[in-house]
Amino acid sequence: MVIYRARGIRILSVACELLALTLVYWVWLLVRHGGAVSSLRLEFYVVYNAILLAGVVLAAIHGGYRRVLAKESAGWHVGTIRHLTYALGLLSIYLTISRDTVMSRAFLIGFIPFFYAISFLCQSYVPRWIRKLTISEEHEERVLLVGSTERAAGLAQWLQQKEAVGYRTIGLLTDDPATGSWKTAKILGRIDDLESAINGNAITQVMLLEFPMFSDLMPRMMAVCERLGTRMTVICDFEEKFRHSVVMFEDEGRRFMSIREEPLEDPFNRVVKRMLDLAVSIPVILFILPITTILVWLFQRLQSPGPVFYHQPRAGLQNRPFNIIKYRTMRLHDQPVAKQATRDDPRVYPAGRWFRRMSIDELPQFINVLKGEMSVVGPRPHLLEHNAQFARAMHNYHVRAHVKPGITGLAQVRGFRGETRSEDDVIKRVQSDIYYLENWTFTMDCQIILGTVFHMVGPPKTAY
Repeated sequence: MVIYRARGIRILSVACELLALTLVYWVWLLVRHGGAVSSLRLEFYVVYNAILLAGVVLAAIHGGYRRVLAKESAGWHVGTIRHLTYALGLLSIYLTISRDTVMSRAFLIGFIPFFYAISFLCQSYVPRWIRKLTISEEHEERVLLVGSTERAAGLAQWLQQKEAVGYRTIGLLTDDPATGSWKTAKILGRIDDLESAINGNAITQVMLLEFPMFSDLMPRMMAVCERLGTRMTVICDFEEKFRHSVVMFEDEGRRFMSIREEPLEDPFNRVVKRMLDLAVSIPVILFILPITTILVWLFQRLQSPGPVFYHQPRAGLQNRPFNIIKYRTMRLHDQPVAKQATRDDPRVYPAGRWFRRMSIDELPQFINVLKGEMSVVGPRPHLLEHNAQFARAMHNYHVRAHVKPGITGLAQVRGFRGETRSEDDVIKRVQSDIYYLENWTFTMDCQIILGTVFHMVGPPKTAY
């Protein structure tokens, strides 16, 4: 497979880089210290060498191998800087932690130009040299594309890049109404001409440009390729067919496909998220909530006497209802509870408007977090009536209910808060919620919490 070729060239290139760096490292040590090498503690320099090489390996893993034969010098410089940064960074961490006093800083600074030159050469010229040695003419793959001309056009750039690892496109079989030469490859006939095209053009690999659904084409093509000893690959276009990203996974020997990744389905991730919830909510409840409760109570006594807290049914995890707790910011009234608050809403007493803008009215929800009904970060919980309304605006609206609702969320730090005036408002919020669900990390939660703090200090215009 093409991925093995790129990976193999990358591994061999990195191996050459490690060998060259080690050789130059010790030669430079001899040159720098001359006859005084015997007085050096060489065992320490062996460790330094190993750490530098480990940094290069980590950088190579991070950089990947897909553009190993890139022709742009900018890409070579970026890769070289990455290797140098990882290697020196790892060595600096070691020297700091161990409080090392043996390493000669002059030796290290003098070695940096050599490091850069070797790494640059090993990323620019060595892969091509390895390619010539390992992928000779007899290992060249003569590729026959099978599918539509439109699909072939979308692969033109990728196919051109893969020529660097010995993949040469010979022609295209298509049932589209076109003949002769075409942008990507010469059209050799129709899909039914597969066997004759393979035999007549010495094809070594057939590439099916899309996965045939509910068709016997795949078994027939596989039978021809197997009989002729020709490799066959299929481009997975499930994301285009489903119009959504897909995730492939395996469990006890069975392969499955899902339309989204859900990191919070991992119990370990849920425990980590719960620990963060407790670490944030407990101090807020003990030290902040008592002060804000007294403050809100005083303003309510002056402007709108009544209960300090406001309880309202909201949609929680899997749309199960729970009672959210907030500071009351509206006057006691008989108006419908499903009516959203608007800018300059007459139902909101003066201080309540300020509480809402600064998000102070949301603080009692940390009690919901402590009870396990909410999380600090997650999609905002809506009224059950609004759930039904918003679901009509976006077909995958209820996907957001796969995780616990939150006091704040990605949509809120992106500025999508306040009244939902249009379907576009709903769509932007739900898109942010689903992105959060599919890409959750502990770091993302921390960033959202930090962003929320900044929003409390300087609220966006949509906050009211």
